[in-house]
Amino acid sequence: MQAQTHTHAQEAGATTLPQRVLRNAALHDWAVLAYFVILVICVLMGKGPHWIESIRNLMIDISTFVATLIFGGILGGIMTPTEASVLAVLYAAIVGLFVYREIKWRELPEIVVKSAMVTGAVGLLLGTAGLVSWFLTVQQMPAALIRLMTVVPGSSTVFLFATAVIFVFFGAVIEGLPAVVILLPSLLPVAAGLGIDPIHYAIVIVAAVGIGLFLPPIGVGLFIACGIADLSVDRASRAMLPFVAVLAVGLVVIILVPWITLVLPRMFKLL
Repeated sequence: MQAQTHTHAQEAGATTLPQRVLRNAALHDWAVLAYFVILVICVLMGKGPHWIESIRNLMIDISTFVATLIFGGILGGIMTPTEASVLAVLYAAIVGLFVYREIKWRELPEIVVKSAMVTGAVGLLLGTAGLVSWFLTVQQMPAALIRLMTVVPGSSTVFLFATAVIFVFFGAVIEGLPAVVILLPSLLPVAAGLGIDPIHYAIVIVAAVGIGLFLPPIGVGLFIACGIADLSVDRASRAMLPFVAVLAVGLVVIILVPWITLVLPRMFKLL
């Protein structure tokens, strides 16, 4: 009986995986097709010599092409996120060198050195995050949090609000990426144990980090923006408060209504 059940499970998995691959490949095909449809429209709507400029503007539109490349390639199972990032960098380099010509050949060594420095910093960050995650796992912190949250009424909602507060604070103090890299490996098992959808949980974290980044008066992004605009933090903080309040309301709605974050993945059967 167990062998028969195992066989049925294998058959179900064997039919499910090709279906997912085909569906993702179809999404990639549609993305590429949409890009070239826009290209054709630019040609048809152009008049005289302007259609050449329309094509040129579309081909050097990095945001459009790279978005198609990354999302279509990853969802289609054609490339990994690392491979997609390499192609995106290559495309950006070609456009910067030969189309916009804003990057000079003599600047390439400096760009490579700066990229290596950023990569090294990210590597150190990932190493620190792995150490913190290992320590918390050895101390059974996720399991302890699960046991604690299960005795609290509305545990999943309380945990989501607690997560939002944590990431708003750390997003303001140490910026979003370090906060996510350090804290997420320890909190994600707790969310899974409480039955929270990982996509919903990730959207809550992204929204909370976005609020924290410009949280007056301590947000790292707020200080950077004030430096660029040559504004005092006090003046900018007063102007930011209404926007932060609206973003906070939006975060509460996202937490309380998971349907908002899950409707599109479910519609395209990505869950």
